[in-house]
Amino acid sequence: MRQALARVPLPSELEGAVAKRRDEYRAGRLCAVYALGLLGIDSGVPGRGADRLPRWPPGVLGSISHCSDLALSAVAPSDLYAGVGIDVEQCLDADEADSVAEVVASGAELLHLPGWLSRSMAVTLLFSAKEAIYKAIFPGVKRYVDFAEVCLHRALPGLLVFRPSCAWQSAGPPHGRAPCHEHIEWPVAFHIEAGKVITLCLLGGESVRLL
Repeated sequence: MRQALARVPLPSELEGAVAKRRDEYRAGRLCAVYALGLLGIDSGVPGRGADRLPRWPPGVLGSISHCSDLALSAVAPSDLYAGVGIDVEQCLDADEADSVAEVVASGAELLHLPGWLSRSMAVTLLFSAKEAIYKAIFPGVKRYVDFAEVCLHRALPGLLVFRPSCAWQSAGPPHGRAPCHEHIEWPVAFHIEAGKVITLCLLGGESVRLL
C-alpha cells in the first residue's frame, strides 16, 4: 500500500504538507482510480482543478472523502445521475458537537434523528450529510451553500431526506431565485461504525459505486 500511495502524484500545494495530509490525499485518489475501474474506465489518477475539486473523466461524476485512517470514493455515469457526494467524519466530541450544532443543525432537525444516537453522533451525522449534499449539488449551483439552506425533512433507517429550507430563497442560485418546492428532495444514505459516520448523496439514480 505504501508503494501504491507513493506513486500517486501530488498537486504542488501539497508537496510540502505533512505526511498524514499527503497520505490522505493519495489514498482518496487511489479509491477513485479503483472506483473508475469498476465502471470500466482506465483514465489514471484524477487530477485537481483550480477550484481544488477532483477532475473526473468526461461522462463521470464523482466524489472523494477521507478521515484519519479511512478514504472513500463514489463515482457514477453522468448520463444516469445528476450528482454524487460522499463524506466521512470522525464522531465529534461533546464540546465540538456543541460548537458545530450552532452552525449546522436546528433543534427540530436533531429531534428527527433516531433516539439511539448520542447528541455528538447526531450532530456529526447532520454535518456529514449536509457536506455530502453540498458536494452533490455544487456542480449545478456553482456557489457556496450554507448549512441553514438545507433542512432535514424526515429520517428513515439508514436514510435521511433533506429539502431546501426557506433560507434557500434569500441566497438563491446564481441564475435567479429557487423557491422551496416541496418536491425537491435530497436523499442521503448513512452508515455508522467504529466511531465514524459515512454519508452518500446520490441524485437521480438507483445505485452508485461506493468504496
